[in-house]
Amino acid sequence: MARLDPAGGEGPAVLPETGSARRTGEVLDEGATRQLTERLARVLAERRRTLQRRFGWAGPALRCTVEPRRRTLALAGEVLSSRALTGALAELHAALPAGWTIDAAATEIAAPREWFALPPGVTRLWRAPPVGLFSNKVYVGTCASEHVLEDMSRVVGEQRSPRELRGTIGPGRGRVMTARGAAGGWSDECPEGHVRWGSDGWAAREGWCLSGHVPEDRNIDALRTEWVGRCPEGHVREDSELCTELLAGDGPVGVLAAAGEWALVRARDGTIGWTRARLGSPVAMPVPMTARGGATALAWALRRFRGAPYLLGGTTSLGIDCSGLVQRAVRSALGVVLPRHSSDQLALAAAPVRALGEPGDLLFLWGAGESPCHVGVVLRGARAEDRTLLHASSRRGRVIEEPLEQALRRAARWRHMELEQVLALQR
Repeated sequence: MARLDPAGGEGPAVLPETGSARRTGEVLDEGATRQLTERLARVLAERRRTLQRRFGWAGPALRCTVEPRRRTLALAGEVLSSRALTGALAELHAALPAGWTIDAAATEIAAPREWFALPPGVTRLWRAPPVGLFSNKVYVGTCASEHVLEDMSRVVGEQRSPRELRGTIGPGRGRVMTARGAAGGWSDECPEGHVRWGSDGWAAREGWCLSGHVPEDRNIDALRTEWVGRCPEGHVREDSELCTELLAGDGPVGVLAAAGEWALVRARDGTIGWTRARLGSPVAMPVPMTARGGATALAWALRRFRGAPYLLGGTTSLGIDCSGLVQRAVRSALGVVLPRHSSDQLALAAAPVRALGEPGDLLFLWGAGESPCHVGVVLRGARAEDRTLLHASSRRGRVIEEPLEQALRRAARWRHMELEQVLALQR
């Protein structure tokens, strides 16, 4: 067996496309096995870099073992979510020879270290990592109010005050050097040579360029430096994506990782995101909720949101998206916790037993060439035989209730999840 090293070398490994093992799935020889091992190592390493860059956290490392005689890749370890595992399996499978399989029986979803109650009010979870230093990686940007980040860089190991280590503009576009005699410094340059501009027209001292490129970090004088930038008002990065909004009753949440005042948490619905909110006291692991209520209770819970503005990632009457609306109403009326995203909600649906049209049915719609991306709930209209669809419409910018037939005419495809299936779910 060949043990896979996730930190494999760079450059593409080319498997022989014309060999019998590639065509028929026969056992690979030693050379082909080594090439396959190197290729899979690069797949895992690149996936971790992508996750780290996009979410600020790659989660636990997966361990792979190539077993040529079984024509199997054995996968073990932890992942943050079932979606992360699905993505890893797809990328690994694309790199395997024809006829090979992946044995992922030894993988599991990472368990939170501890569960905490949610505080009063709204707790927001963000996709992007917090501003500043995290796990020896650089994540820098401007907040929505374009506040200047404090304490731009520091020399690791130097006992200097933040004022002594604050940077100044050096010669050349986008270049930043440490000031006041600090031994070592930064060359902070966008790969395209761009700089980030302040409101006064001068190049700012730190941050990403206007095109969103990550600055290249070069060591000067062989001394390692780190970003410790932070918005004075504690704002998140401007390009952070709102994952979801949680109310106190949606808790508890499980902490997966921590970075300063920020915590990476998993909500009860499976959503993972960063929060700076001060969490409540530690609590026991949550138990599954018991289904209750019916179509009438669901209709009442949904209609309370009519007219609420559309907000991607929102789950409250101040701003809400389509899947957040369905999740919030189903939870309050039926006691069932649905996943946060519409595609994950649809994945729970079994094949329909009856035709669409009963009040309480969840309706998923999408356009030509799209994956399932929109969801609403079928309700009874003014007359007993009428049916409406209540949903948060990004096109109209608010939560609306319209005739069901009208909504179906705009969709290229659709599928429904029966109310009975929703009531049977427990999470």
